[in-house]
Amino acid sequence: LIVAPRDAGFIVHPDDRVEIVPHVEGLDIDIGRIYREIRNELRDGPSTLRVPVYLVPVPPRHTIEDVRAMGINGLLASYTTTFDPTLVNRAYNISVAAAALDGLLVAPGHEVSFNEIVGPRSQEAGYKDAPVILNENLVPGLGGGVCQVSSTLYNAVLLANLKVTERANHSLPVAYVPLGRDATVVYGAVDLKFVNTTPSYIYLKAPVRGSRITIKIYGNTLYKRRVEIRTKTVKIFEP
Repeated sequence: LIVAPRDAGFIVHPDDRVEIVPHVEGLDIDIGRIYREIRNELRDGPSTLRVPVYLVPVPPRHTIEDVRAMGINGLLASYTTTFDPTLVNRAYNISVAAAALDGLLVAPGHEVSFNEIVGPRSQEAGYKDAPVILNENLVPGLGGGVCQVSSTLYNAVLLANLKVTERANHSLPVAYVPLGRDATVVYGAVDLKFVNTTPSYIYLKAPVRGSRITIKIYGNTLYKRRVEIRTKTVKIFEP
């Protein structure tokens, strides 16, 4: 007899089409009404006690109107970088960090902190040792490869025309993004932050397939813009 309500939601299809899934009302037993019926029957004197089971509708927390009001109807921007899957620890770290971003829902005007979402790069969080850039050198460190995820996100955010509020480059150029388009992160010290400057919600997907990580940002396509990124060389490192 009891049916749990189902919230409305949305599904992002492989072709980037966004489909809204309608809500479903639930059913529950009206305990209060049954209690009153039993009390009335007992008050009226001895009899065969028969009380019907009354059901009441249970509304979902989020209706289809709520989901439509979020405004997510298509892809705003996407960016892909590649990595060497034979570097097992580094590839694993990329997958762990990407999984933390996957499914992130951001309200209008909200600032996103990469470090806050992804969390500490520790053994407890599942990260492994892999090369990281420190003082213009490659050294072993927990969470090596996470900066490729933050750099991929940085480029997707730029292409989505969202406001970047904090970003720092590596001390050396990196191979997985064009020069000047990287974003290094160090938990508790260096962060990548951006703001959802659109009037609608945005939604992130971060699939890792084979040797590729992709960051996709979905939102209201009314606010989709053509973005061109330009860089300039400010320093040349001798080999």
